[in-house]
Amino acid sequence: MYTSLVLMALNGLLIAPLSETVAWHHDYSAARQTGQTHQKPLAVFIGSGAGGYDKVCRDGKLSADLQKALLDNYICVYVDSTTPAGQQLATDFAVTRGTGLIISDRTGDRQAFYHDGELSEDDLSRWVNHFANPNVVVNTTMTNVSARLSMYPAGSAYSIYSNGANSSFGGIIYGNYCPGGT
Repeated sequence: MYTSLVLMALNGLLIAPLSETVAWHHDYSAARQTGQTHQKPLAVFIGSGAGGYDKVCRDGKLSADLQKALLDNYICVYVDSTTPAGQQLATDFAVTRGTGLIISDRTGDRQAFYHDGELSEDDLSRWVNHFANPNVVVNTTMTNVSARLSMYPAGSAYSIYSNGANSSFGGIIYGNYCPGGT
């Protein structure tokens, strides 16, 4: 009976597909050369510490589908911003929020996409799949701009203004100044 269980377990291991993982390059210059040789774009993930590339995804982990797209279509570079060389490269790429993603074109000469900060899984997948297409011609850098909503406590210098007589009017007061009004 134990022999049957062991054989079934071994059979399951042999049938299960071997999962491939993304090969992360840590030397940007060498990765750029590899990308040019293989005519593949670079996907440069900037993060901090071990596994910091996962921190670029707001969900905290790159999905299996996203990893497959990266593995098949890109030369992937991880820049650890906690190292001196990583800090310099993050500065060179103008990544100020601790994480970021830069995608090059297939020549490695042009920046196709830039984002400073985290991205949602959907946004990451959209951009990675878009620039994986060999027919995409890069003329300018696409930048993913995320909307930002800030909440300020009532009575602060940055509170919402509403005049009592016309409740449909509203504006933001910056100190003592209301843009477009008095």
